Amino acid sequence: MKKFKFIAVTVALIIFAALFSGCGSSKDAKPADTAAKAGAAAPPAKKIQLRVGGSTTGTWIYGFSAAWAEVINQKVPEVSLVVQATAGSSSHYAMLQRDELDFGTGSTSSEYAAINGGFNFKEKFTNFAVLMPVTTSVGHIFVLADSPIQKQEDLDGKKVAIGARGSPTSVVAEMTFEAIGVKPKYVTSTVEEMMEMLRDKRVDAGAYYVGSPFSQMLDLSSSTPIRLIPFTDAHLEKAKAKIPFFANGTITEKDYNWLKAPVPTLKGYQTMIVNPKVPEDIVYKISKATWENYDAIVKSVPAFGKVTANDVVNLYGKVHPGAAKYYQEKGVKIPDSMK
Repeated sequence: MKKFKFIAVTVALIIFAALFSGCGSSKDAKPADTAAKAGAAAPPAKKIQLRVGGSTTGTWIYGFSAAWAEVINQKVPEVSLVVQATAGSSSHYAMLQRDELDFGTGSTSSEYAAINGGFNFKEKFTNFAVLMPVTTSVGHIFVLADSPIQKQEDLDGKKVAIGARGSPTSVVAEMTFEAIGVKPKYVTSTVEEMMEMLRDKRVDAGAYYVGSPFSQMLDLSSSTPIRLIPFTDAHLEKAKAKIPFFANGTITEKDYNWLKAPVPTLKGYQTMIVNPKVPEDIVYKISKATWENYDAIVKSVPAFGKVTANDVVNLYGKVHPGAAKYYQEKGVKIPDSMK
C-alpha cells in the first residue's frame, strides 16, 4: 500500500512538472511573439529642439524665421525649431558664442564686423557658420521729393536716420558712408520712427539696407512723395574695394511703381547662421528641406525669394559642413576660403 502511494505521488509530481514547464514553452509564447511581429507601436523618437534667434517681433526677418521654422518642423520630423524674439540680428553672434542659440538671423555686414571687429562689435565673434542666404539687402537712401539733396555727397553733415542702434542696417549704413567718404550725422530709431521723422522733416534722409520692396517704404510713399538717391559707379567701386561682401545692386520700377528708372545701389545679403556644434547630418537635412521648399517659405513676403542656393558663395564666413555637403551635391562650388 505504501509502495502504491509512493508511485501515485511520484506520477503526480511528474505530471505537474510537465504542465508547469509547458507554460514557458515556445508554443505558449507564440501570441506574444506574434504581437511583437505585428508591429506593436514603438514610442516616438524624441525630437531635437533647436533654438532660432529671429530678431525682434514684428520685423520682416522674424516673420521669415517663423515661416522657415514651420516648414522645417514639418519636413524634418526629428527636429523642432523654436523661434525666439531677441534684441536683433546683431545680438545673435554673441549668443551663438555663448551657446545660447543654435541658429540665428544675420547679414553679410554683421558677419564681416563680427569676424573682423569694429563698428558695433566691441569684440570679435567666430563661433558661427553660414547656413544660407535669406534674401538680398539693398541700400535704400531716400529723401522727400522736394529735398535739395541730389547725390550722396550732399548728405555730408546732414541728419540721416539709419535704423535701430547696432542693427545690421545701421552697421552697413555706417560702413557705406565711411567707404565713400561721406560723414552724415547719424540718428538711430525704429524704422517706424524713421519714417515719421523724415515725413516731419526732423531728419534730412533715411538710409536702410533691406530686401526690396520694403514694406515701410511702400507705406510712406503711398502718402508722401519721396526719392531714392543713387550711387554712382565711383561710389560703388570705392565701397566694394573696401568692403568685400558688397556687390552692385539695383532697385527697379518692379519694386516701387513711382520710380521712373532703375536706381544703382549697393547689395549685400540677409542670412541665416548656425552654431558649428549642430550635427552635420541635421544641418544637411535642414538645408535640403529649406531649398526644396523655399517657395512655400517665402510666399508671404515679396522681399524674399530673390536668392538661390548658388548665392551662398557670395556670403561672408565659413559654411557649415552639413550645408556645404548639400550645396556641393547641387553643383555649387564652395570657395576654399569658405570651407
